[in-house]
Parts: sequence; structure tokens; C-alpha cells
Amino acid sequence: MILTKTANPLLLSMRHSLSLGRHLLKSCRLYVICPDGIDANKLFSFSCPGMGALTSASGILSLSKFNMAAHPLLSTLQSRHDFPSSEFEKFLALFQPRNIAKNEMLFHQGEVVKQLMFILKGCMRQYHLTQEGIERTIFFAEEGWWCGEMDSFINRTPSTMSMQALEDCEVLSIDLENWEHATRTIPDYALYQIKNRGRNVAWLKNLLSNMATETPDEKYRRILKETPHWINRLPQYHIASYLGVTPETLSRIRKRNMHL
Repeated sequence: MILTKTANPLLLSMRHSLSLGRHLLKSCRLYVICPDGIDANKLFSFSCPGMGALTSASGILSLSKFNMAAHPLLSTLQSRHDFPSSEFEKFLALFQPRNIAKNEMLFHQGEVVKQLMFILKGCMRQYHLTQEGIERTIFFAEEGWWCGEMDSFINRTPSTMSMQALEDCEVLSIDLENWEHATRTIPDYALYQIKNRGRNVAWLKNLLSNMATETPDEKYRRILKETPHWINRLPQYHIASYLGVTPETLSRIRKRNMHL
């Protein structure tokens, strides 16, 4: 099915009835994923306040700003597994585009995580509260990262972490029902999950080992070596939280390592 500008009363009705919200996109270009593979993006476009992904009985409307072959999500999938491009549109249709405002909380410690998100633009931090009530940042998630807490998401158990947007972010969000549908109906995504989860476990073990054995100065030098852009991108008090020190101590660490 192809929706056109002149034969689209349902879309026009939805266009006028959508409510504004702070998480909604200011404008969008829409396209239809058609069964016959025709890109209806070439047929019509318009701007409207707050369009998310819309569905109809025979076509799927979605936000389009990337060439499919160069889509960041597809690139991430293919970096871990030989994910076929032919399956990507079906997979992408299971996601909901979202805008997340700076400082917005995606979930709090103790809540069940209901969405798994892929970051298209922006940066987030995942942290937990210590017994003393101090926030301890575990990692920063940037463009091309998945964010959420898989155990809470899959098993519907309370999260041990909190997640916060540090910048205005654009993400693709998937709920548990659609995630399970993807793992059942798209075998290559299931294989990707197996491979990616193995890599994540290895990465987490390495992260925890470094956190337990490295001094704050060594951790800071690791940032300078592996992710130097954090120094300008992230607030210094969040970097201090990641290192497990106060902002004042971080200032002294930076002075000691100015020669690097």
C-alpha cells in the first residue's frame, strides 16, 4: 500500500489531532515502509508538530532521517553480527522514535525498566545510589549505544540502576513485547543478542576490575587515552562521580595530569 497526499484522510485526521508534548519532535519527514519495497518517502512530505511513529492496517509510518544502508542502528547490528540489510526495515518498524530532554530520567533505581533504547544522538549516564545516598556513575552511553538495564527489562524485576539524559537526546525505543517478537521472528537479531551479550559481559567484567584496582589518577588517564572527548562533553562533576571522587579532587587530578 502507498499513502498519497490526496488519498490519505486517516493521516490528515491524525495530523490535526496529535497533542504537543516536550518529548515530541518539532518536525518530521514521513515515509511508508511498503510491502513491495517502494519508498513512499518520495511521494510526500510535510512538517507537523509532534509526529511519532504511526501505524495503519497496511503500512507503517516512521521517521526518516537516515539512508537505510547507512542507518546507525544497522551499522551497530552489523558490527557484532552479519545482520542482513533485507531484514532491517522489518526490525526498525518495531521501534518508536523519541526525543528525551536534557536531565530527564529514563528510569529510577527500584523501577522496572519498560523500554530498551538505542541512542541516535546525545549522551546519557547510568548510575546507582550507594548506601550513603551518593550517586556513583557506572558508565556513559553515547551515540550508537544501547541503554537500559537488560535484566530488569527482560525479567521485569526492579532495576538496580538509574538512567539520566545528560543532553537532549534522540533515541529509538522498543518495548518488551516487540523485543520478544524480534527475537522470535528475526533469527539474526537473536544471534546478534547472543554475541552482543557475551561482549557486554566481558566489557563489564573489565570495567569492574578497573574500578576496583585502579587509582583515581589511573582512571582519569584511561579516560584521556580511550575517551578524551568526555573531558569537553561531560560536566566535570559527572566525571568525578564516574571516578569515585569529589569535584575538588578531580580538579587536583587534572592538574597533576596536565602534561598528558
